[in-house]
Amino acid sequence: MNSALSSGATPRLELDGTTVRIGHRHGASPVDDALAAVAAPIVGEVGSGQPERFRTCASETCRWTFYDASPTGRRRWCDMKTCGNRAKAARHRQRAREESRPRS
Repeated sequence: MNSALSSGATPRLELDGTTVRIGHRHGASPVDDALAAVAAPIVGEVGSGQPERFRTCASETCRWTFYDASPTGRRRWCDMKTCGNRAKAARHRQRAREESRPRS
């Protein structure tokens, strides 16, 4: 994280004629700038005292990492529209199959 942060664009004050403006110095590459932009909010959240809110998606085929900002802190999937919906649909199909089997 520290390496990514230090290699990204850094803000600085620049004198533009008679006015001062905020400029920046780019990192070594656009990839470094992008990694630093991703790392900065992660460091902020870890520093906020709730690192346990960083989770891995419960979907075995996904495994993306996400920050759980839900009020209850019980989010399981990276996105309800994809992974969460797939899991719920699979559970529904499984229940429907079990209910449609003839009982002996």
